Amino acid sequence: MPAAHAGGVLLGMRLALSVAWPDAYDPTRGADMRRQLRIAYTMPPEFDASRGLLESDGDPWWLNGAGHALFGSEIYGRTRQCGGGPVAALVAAAAVSVAWEYGLEAPHQRPSAVDLVWTPLAGAVLGEGRFRLHRWLRARNASGWLLFAVDPLGEAERRFARTRC
Repeated sequence: MPAAHAGGVLLGMRLALSVAWPDAYDPTRGADMRRQLRIAYTMPPEFDASRGLLESDGDPWWLNGAGHALFGSEIYGRTRQCGGGPVAALVAAAAVSVAWEYGLEAPHQRPSAVDLVWTPLAGAVLGEGRFRLHRWLRARNASGWLLFAVDPLGEAERRFARTRC
């Protein structure tokens, strides 16, 4: 289940980027994508030390700070909800971050050093908090809307797709 969840999250993120930034993430620009893939696989990840840490790849701090932490926490949390321990969940978040940076995003932009590190680390901290809060709320028979607020994608999967975790 965590792998299927991660695949859905990656696909959703990729589709959202095409809608939000259609020029930058246009999947029909084959020559540009091939050139960008060469850069992604032959150069080190993007890191500009003259910028702030969470802006070192050229993205705004809020996108890296909050967006990547939420992305990592989603993968981390689903792994924990499905019985994985903290180390397994951290490894899952790191692996999915690499898949994103070097797979789905690489044809459009060079992988980001801060994203590769921040996504799993911040995701683990936020994800563990969300996991524990969700577990605590369920043990106290909290309302469904509150469970949904803490883990919206997980609750949607459990309710509508009838997944176990």
